[in-house]
Formats: sequence, C-alpha cells, structure tokens
Amino acid sequence: PDGYGQASQTMARDYVSLIETGTTPRAPSIFELQADQMVRGLVRTHASNNLITDSAASGTAFACGFKSYNNAIGITPDFQPVGSILEAAKLAGLKTGLVVT
Repeated sequence: PDGYGQASQTMARDYVSLIETGTTPRAPSIFELQADQMVRGLVRTHASNNLITDSAASGTAFACGFKSYNNAIGITPDFQPVGSILEAAKLAGLKTGLVVT
C-alpha cells in the first residue's frame, strides 16, 4: 500500500544500470531485479472519499479487499465492517503475522 512501488523499482534498475555500465538507459532497462521475478500487479490506490489515500484506507483495501475512506480501518464506505485475510486465516486455524516497514 505505501512505500516501495514501481517508481522505487525503476530507480533501483537505473541505479544498477549506472553501476554496471556507467550510464542509465533511455530505453526500458535490460537489468532485472530479484523483485522483477515475483508475481505482481497494479492497483488503483485512491480512497473511496479522496484521490489521496492514507495508510488506514490502503491497508483496509489490501487486507480486506474493500475500498474504504481515509481514517477508517476495516470498514466500507457505507459503514459495514469487513474482515481481513488475517482474520480468515486465523479462523481456519492457521498462524498469522503481519510485517511492515
């Protein structure tokens, strides 16, 4: 939700290119990062009430699969509570954890 994203990954590729070749490419980079090998996708990150998303709304969308409004955690725009993937896993008897940076 926040932090490392495509812009950071592009910057990292350009940095590797600079270190390896002494220049940065004007075309798409030929250097592949370990992160490039992971499954990834794109998401629209705006909150339901604002183009700018805070951590609460983005975390709710990421963990619960529902958009929310800024300053709200685990609740939809129409004030319905929603469970997270961690809660579902715990109910299924799995151990869970959440790591953030």
